[in-house]
Parts: sequence; structure tokens; C-alpha cells
Amino acid sequence: MPAQQANAFNAPASGTDQVAGAHALPAACEAYLATIDTCIARLGATSDEGYQLKQTADQARQQWALVDDQASLGDMCTQSVAGFANSASDVVCR
Repeated sequence: MPAQQANAFNAPASGTDQVAGAHALPAACEAYLATIDTCIARLGATSDEGYQLKQTADQARQQWALVDDQASLGDMCTQSVAGFANSASDVVCR
């Protein structure tokens, strides 16, 4: 399996250690975070919208890493991808 490309979402947030016992995220969650990463790149990470999206994604990643039921998490992330796609046009991310 090829190594995952590093980005702002697959590294621990600045000043924090990786959460002990953290799980790898389901593909749907990684897809959700990649979608947000693309949106941030379009908006600019220093824009208000880009900054808010990054904060939301960082928090989600930290919380999701602690979930034991990865099947439920995958389903939740699939729904999140769909919900984000519907609202992305509000922040010029389509």
C-alpha cells in the first residue's frame, strides 16, 4: 500500500501529540477531509472561511480517531460528504 500523502489533516494539530489508541479513519472520512482540504486550497487557508473549515476538520479528525465503531463512523462520514457537497456552493467550493 503506498504511503499516504501528508496534508494539513493527517497530521496532529500543532502543539498536540497524536491521540493514544487512535484508529485509522475509514475511506469515507478520508474522502470528506480531502474534500475540505480542496475547498480550503480554493478559499485560501488564511481566509475566514478557509480557517473555519480547517478548524472544523481538525476537530473532526481528533474526535473520529477515538471512535471504536468504524462501520458507523464510515456511514456518518458518507453522510457528511453528501451534506458538505450540498452546502459547499455557499463557500465557493464546488
